[in-house]
Amino acid sequence: MTRRRSWPTRGICTGLLAIVAAVVGCARNPDVAKQEYVKSGDAYVAQGRLPEATIQYRNAVQQDPHFGVARRKLADLYLRTGDRAAALEEYVRAADLMPDDPDVQVTAGGLLLVASRFEDAQARADQALRVAPSRVDAQILRANALAGLNQLDAAVADLEKAIDADPSRASAYASLGAMQFVRGRAADAEAAFKKAVAAAPTSIAAHLALANFYLAVRRGTNAEAELKATLALDAKSLVANRALAYYFVGAGKPALAEPYLRAVADLTPDASGKLALSAYYISRHQTSEARHILDAIVTAGKDGVTAARLQSANLAFADGDVSRARADIDAVLTREPGNTRALTARAELQMSSGDADAALASARRAVDGDPQSSLAHFSLGKVQAQRHEEADALASFTEALRIDGRLAPAKADVARLQLAAGHLAQAEQMAQAALADQPLAPEYQLLVARVQLAKGDVARAEPAIRTLARAFPAMPDVQTLLGVLELQKGDRPGARRAFERALTNSPASVDVLRYLVKLDLSDRQPAAARARIDGALTRQPGNANLLLLSSETFAAAGQMNDAERVARSVIDQDPNHLEAYALLGRLYVAMNKLEQGTQQFQTLAARQPKSVAVNTVVGVLLQMQNRTSEAQTKFEQVVQMDPRAAVAANNLAWIYAEQGGNLDVALQLAQRAKAKLPNQPEVNDTLGWVYQKKGLSSMAVGPLEQAVRSDPNNGSYLYHLGAAYAGSGDAARARSTLDRAIAQGLSAGDAAAARQLATGLKG
Repeated sequence: MTRRRSWPTRGICTGLLAIVAAVVGCARNPDVAKQEYVKSGDAYVAQGRLPEATIQYRNAVQQDPHFGVARRKLADLYLRTGDRAAALEEYVRAADLMPDDPDVQVTAGGLLLVASRFEDAQARADQALRVAPSRVDAQILRANALAGLNQLDAAVADLEKAIDADPSRASAYASLGAMQFVRGRAADAEAAFKKAVAAAPTSIAAHLALANFYLAVRRGTNAEAELKATLALDAKSLVANRALAYYFVGAGKPALAEPYLRAVADLTPDASGKLALSAYYISRHQTSEARHILDAIVTAGKDGVTAARLQSANLAFADGDVSRARADIDAVLTREPGNTRALTARAELQMSSGDADAALASARRAVDGDPQSSLAHFSLGKVQAQRHEEADALASFTEALRIDGRLAPAKADVARLQLAAGHLAQAEQMAQAALADQPLAPEYQLLVARVQLAKGDVARAEPAIRTLARAFPAMPDVQTLLGVLELQKGDRPGARRAFERALTNSPASVDVLRYLVKLDLSDRQPAAARARIDGALTRQPGNANLLLLSSETFAAAGQMNDAERVARSVIDQDPNHLEAYALLGRLYVAMNKLEQGTQQFQTLAARQPKSVAVNTVVGVLLQMQNRTSEAQTKFEQVVQMDPRAAVAANNLAWIYAEQGGNLDVALQLAQRAKAKLPNQPEVNDTLGWVYQKKGLSSMAVGPLEQAVRSDPNNGSYLYHLGAAYAGSGDAARARSTLDRAIAQGLSAGDAAAARQLATGLKG
């Protein structure tokens, strides 16, 4: 671990006393105070103590929110530390407060341009030109803004004016080249870029503009030559070294990027270059080199400490060092409790540790602290998706994409949610959008192919899957999808080989194991299936999904007692595991021993009268035998013992709703079950049906739609949803949903009620 740096006590006290004295001395006069804060901030900047400078400039702004000078200095500091969003906000405010300062207007306009706020950028350029009509950089800014607004002819005209005003202005030629390129005039664009180089042959920016043009038209050899020619002019050019490094990375030659990234790290006055180099080493799996850089940044204690800590946490997490990752994240949050990236990192760490409630709290704190952070909403969506809160996750991902429409991972996660819900057209649309953003990303190529397989479009999916399998033979997800493809084509041996390869590289994958177990059982190899599961349970003895698969495998092999034993062990481990109860109930039905099972659990309940799990099983078994009043009594006992017993609360709410009980109490119970099991279709169906029984059809629609999304072929859920649509006045959707419910099959009573309701709507 990194040793903590020992700071001289006297220095701390002296600095602290100086700040306290400044605050106390200036408290009476805000005008004096703001100037003192700025002066103090300037001193900290000179010392390289940027976090302290940031605090002082913020203090100045608090003294006088209309103090434009302080806002500009704060904005400059944000730019230095890489916080472009905060820099943009402060520069815009400074520009509002300093309308006669063309430098501030042009800088604010440039940041607005980068943020694609083209109308605002044009307004800043116009203001700068009103104050200083001859400013060429303002004219160029205005042209670029017009180009962003697709007013290309006007943009070109503005640039030509700028060139007329200053023919030696290389940046004007470069911008003109960009405009011509956008207009599809590649030859004119190249000519303009070359004129920029001719106008300023020693201009790094001009050479880089020409290099970028070559990159855009995929003339990589020309681009590389131009970038190297740029460095020949100035080997210590920060921009040129960075550009060549990123060129090599983007061109698939990352090994060649290292010397240029090392130069960037040496030349950058702040920590950003070192952080870029460490990120490069992390991507190359050069862990020790990355760790050395990050530890040095943290030990120095200057700028970049927060970013270094967060990179260090990611590195430790990837290496399985959870305690180190947690320590790094906690160190950041101790210093900056509202740091969005740290909170989202903590949420990810908590998710990986299985603490879903804590992860949700961390992600919500990130969103509450920065509602305009796409990262925060994306993190919240990831947590909600893991908690099976699909509707909430979809809303969070959608909000993240509203803030940043280029966030490909959010598009991919939306596609996965839509795929799971059976909305294949929407899933393919979002998967293709993610792939369009990052066309070389194998995970998005895989996602598109997965959706196509789900649609039964083997012909479109197969080429991509086989290409990925050749390129990434060790990637478990690729081999899994290859196995699914082979199954759909009827090649069972090929499917088995692919699944075996996937399991070799991902032995903890329950999904892959399930495919292989099904193949074993269908090939009449129960011993092989059993051996697979036992081996997995040796590695993950408490994995509930593995245990349920084990129980199902025992049942398929006719070993019903073992199947019952394992299913009961899941309930002992998690009394709220609804799937385990359902499996146990199916086992007792298959074993034709509902009554014996009930007696057995009643005996066990007498021995363990306070066991929520045991008494809940008794209630479930009684309910399955239509001994409703006895089941009701048992569930009432359970929820009295533990009001958070979600399965008992859900089933009791259902009984009250169906048997004419107190609907207000039923609603409380259903809401309690929903809070604990937010995505179980049975729970959502119960809650929606209780709302419907209470005459609150509009409130019933939401949870019932969620139940149907989880189980779209369940006739009972469809009937309830159709009734809710009818009650809320949506006759068209009610008719189609009721027709689907009847087609899927209902009990005699529900079928009659559904037909009567549908007939009334048609009439």
